[in-house]
Amino acid sequence: MSKEKQIKYVSLFSGIGGFEVAIHKKWPDAKCLFYSEVKPSALKVYESHFPSHLNLGDITNITEKKIKEIVKDGCDLLVGGFPCTNLSSMANINGNSEGLEGPKSGLFWEMIRIIKIVNKITGKKVNVIFENNFSMTNKNKKLITNIIKEEYPNIYMTPLNGAEFGVQRRKRIFWTNFSIEKSNIKCTQTWSDVLDKVDTNPNISDNYLNLMNKCITVKRKENLKDILQVLKKENDQYYFEKKTINNKYKSRW
Repeated sequence: MSKEKQIKYVSLFSGIGGFEVAIHKKWPDAKCLFYSEVKPSALKVYESHFPSHLNLGDITNITEKKIKEIVKDGCDLLVGGFPCTNLSSMANINGNSEGLEGPKSGLFWEMIRIIKIVNKITGKKVNVIFENNFSMTNKNKKLITNIIKEEYPNIYMTPLNGAEFGVQRRKRIFWTNFSIEKSNIKCTQTWSDVLDKVDTNPNISDNYLNLMNKCITVKRKENLKDILQVLKKENDQYYFEKKTINNKYKSRW
């Protein structure tokens, strides 16, 4: 993609606009043709940063006619972080690991439908960046790669850890029709770059603590005598505590 021309892009499953931040950092005058997001809390953040962007809402309701109206003058890039709800390791724990047959992660097929429409209208293969959780099974990684290859024979699947270039330790997979250079990645970001106030004792919600307990309990369902619990402690410090009949230990989290 040329730096001289204005980049036009489409964003699907946009969330709070993470892709948009990266795109406009690289190409400040890039134009978002439309995006698709339905979660109210995510939209509140997205719209505060990109109030002029056009949201087409529910991806299942985006028609070829509507897309044609919007991208008739060209499109250079399509990005999408499709739902990991039925794909990630958490899906196995929560009992909803239906993969691409699941109600949430199955929206992947809608993303494929739209990229085929965009390619048809523009008469070319636009550049793509698709993203999801690294913790999915190798079977699903291969399946997704092969499906994308039907439209993009030369597709790259690249694992990246957010800790390599930012403060968040989060492993993700990126599918692109161009190679990603990883050798020169440098992390220069600090917590003060992303938080208004850096708290040495961050508050962890009760919902998160309950989820952690649920995860460990379900994993060890064959032996419920040995359960790892997350307990609140003094001074807002948090600990894991493992309880068994014969021993007990604590470790700082």
